[in-house]
Amino acid sequence: MSLSLERKYESITVQEILDRADVGRSTFYMHFQDKDELLVSGFQHLQSLLKSAQAASAAVPGKSYERIIRFSLGDV
Repeated sequence: MSLSLERKYESITVQEILDRADVGRSTFYMHFQDKDELLVSGFQHLQSLLKSAQAASAAVPGKSYERIIRFSLGDV
């Protein structure tokens, strides 16, 4: 993520990702085909976290708008 904040995604190489993450090339390719697959995996992980937060907030009593933003408030 930090690399994408510094430069355009298209200009980032897999080697730069590996260097920043301190991960070996063979380890990276055991899990991902390329940097695009890594990106999609990151978004899927984020989506999963948001769905979990949404489900947890649905169990909390309160007004609907409070439940919608509850995940962003941290531990209240």
